Amino acid sequence: MPNFNHGKVYLLVNDATKLMYVGSTTMNVRDRFHRHRSNYNQHVKGNYRYCTSFALLAEQPEHVHVVLLEACSCESKRELLAREAVWIERMQKHVGLVNKCRFTSYSSNLNISSPITQSTLLEQPAS
Repeated sequence: MPNFNHGKVYLLVNDATKLMYVGSTTMNVRDRFHRHRSNYNQHVKGNYRYCTSFALLAEQPEHVHVVLLEACSCESKRELLAREAVWIERMQKHVGLVNKCRFTSYSSNLNISSPITQSTLLEQPAS
């Protein structure tokens, strides 16, 4: 049973394709990132359903990395997904949305890993 008190919202970024994926988990984000990779490899073999994060791993997966956006103590999955939705909306406002499946695409001059970018996203709540 997941412990939602250990909730996290994270960002997968492919620096080569400029795609990003916002997700949430109760796992360690590095472990969750490895699970995305493992699930993608199983999907390629026909043994796992498609997940929208796989678009980042399909091309130049060596350029994909994970960024912790927020550690949030939640009471339920619904509350954690609500925090994820806040971050998706923030990403929509700041870097432009490709579609509503937790994907964004960013311009090459944006360094999403920089403290300035992360603090900018943190300072401007989604409305």
